[in-house]
Amino acid sequence: MKLGVEMRGYSEEVVKAEEVEEKVRWVMASEGGMALRVRVAAAKDAAAEALQEGGSSNLAFAQFLKDMDISKKHTADAHYSGKLIPI
Repeated sequence: MKLGVEMRGYSEEVVKAEEVEEKVRWVMASEGGMALRVRVAAAKDAAAEALQEGGSSNLAFAQFLKDMDISKKHTADAHYSGKLIPI
């Protein structure tokens, strides 16, 4: 997706102020930074759309909750009858 900028020192948990300044200037002033901002905006819009009612994430989460409810009912029935029901 290429939605970020690599910072030298990040893996050592110390990023120098000069590194941050350099990367912020790159993002704000370069063609590469402009392309990055365009990709980030597109990803933001896609994520917002997925979360809307009827969007892919919204539907997937609703299905997950439905599956959990069905699983819970099967488990309760299995414990009540003494039989295990494969899920």
